[in-house]
Parts: sequence; C-alpha cells; structure tokens
Amino acid sequence: VDVERLVNTASECIESYLTVGMLSPGENGALRACGIELARIRPRLHGEAADYFDRLADLVGQVMARPNLPGFFG
Repeated sequence: VDVERLVNTASECIESYLTVGMLSPGENGALRACGIELARIRPRLHGEAADYFDRLADLVGQVMARPNLPGFFG
C-alpha cells in the first residue's frame, strides 16, 4: 500500500465533499477504495499510527454514509 497516496486521496475526497457537498463518481470510487485499504491495513498498526488511521477511516466512513447531495451538510 502506498500510504502517502492513500492519505492524500482520502483527504482530497473528504475536502471535496466538505466544500461541494457531494462527490463526483470518480471521487466516490476512490474514497470507497480508500475505505477498503484502510480496513485492510488498520489491524497491523499500533500507537499513534493506529490512532491516525482509525480517525481517517472514521472520516471516510462518515462521508460514505451521507447522501451525495449538493449542499447537504446535516
């Protein structure tokens, strides 16, 4: 796993969602793939790295669970 790419992609998609209120189909797929990778690597992490990736996975999950509607921030 390219951890730097994983973090950057997830962060960009989350930022896009927070800015626009929705994800493009490409962003949606990329964020879903990030969630899968995070679930795969998180059990092998410990300490601060585990805390960081747990938080990132939580944010990915929150965005993926919300409706993909412009202006939806509720």
